[in-house]
Amino acid sequence: MTSFFKINFKAYYLLLVVLFVGIILRVYGLSEQYYWFDELVTLEVTQGSLDSIISGPRPPLYLIIAHFWIENFGVS
Repeated sequence: MTSFFKINFKAYYLLLVVLFVGIILRVYGLSEQYYWFDELVTLEVTQGSLDSIISGPRPPLYLIIAHFWIENFGVS
């Protein structure tokens, strides 16, 4: 029963290193603003007029809401 509770220090330190590297990679560039492809397409479409949004090939409700949201609050 004591071997179950015995600490393997190599595994413990490896876990700490992996957690530390994971935290660093998560925090690095956190203040940067990256956009995904679908967000860029939405931004481009909503910058147009409402007529172009309604007559476009995409479902218009979300794009109309996004159009007015961007007009009032911006993209940041």
